[in-house]
Amino acid sequence: MSHMGPRPPPHPQFILTLSCGDRPGIVGAVASFLADNGCNIIDSAQFGDIDTGRFMMRVMFERLEGAPERAPLAEAFAAIAERFAMRWALHDATGRPRVLIMVSRLDHCLNDLLYRYRIGALPMDPVAIVSNHRDTYQLAASYNVPFFQRVLVITVDGGRGNHNVFTFVFTMCPTNVCDGQLHKIQLEHGRRAPDALDTVRNT
Repeated sequence: MSHMGPRPPPHPQFILTLSCGDRPGIVGAVASFLADNGCNIIDSAQFGDIDTGRFMMRVMFERLEGAPERAPLAEAFAAIAERFAMRWALHDATGRPRVLIMVSRLDHCLNDLLYRYRIGALPMDPVAIVSNHRDTYQLAASYNVPFFQRVLVITVDGGRGNHNVFTFVFTMCPTNVCDGQLHKIQLEHGRRAPDALDTVRNT
């Protein structure tokens, strides 16, 4: 009996990621915009960071027949983004981001990321793992991902050190390691925020 690969989706799929100051109406505005423009939400996840007052959201949706193409859709969404002062990005869901993973001594979140990458549940291409400890270098080697030990200092708004952040898929990295668009995953107090919440382009 032959195994068939997953069938292509019937409609083009996209991922919208955003972050902004937390306030009422963000989810409703995003959902209404997509519905009004002929798009159907497949998956949605959001996370409000009480410490920083930031709201982060990831929405996977399909563009139904007759809906605007990606470029005009993004252009129209700019008005919503401006209203809420969002940092946002709209990606083709078939894309595979190149990611740099930053991890400290605890390895349970890193193990989860790499396992889901291995089984195909998390489409990404990890290009390196960076840590301020050597505890996870064997785990990195088992997935054939380059490992680098560096001293990391992570701060949040106001310059306060955040010692509860276990792992990042970092948004800025050396150009000799990564290029293109990178996606961040913040794991805080043992809770994992939605995947690829905040996306920026390397400078």
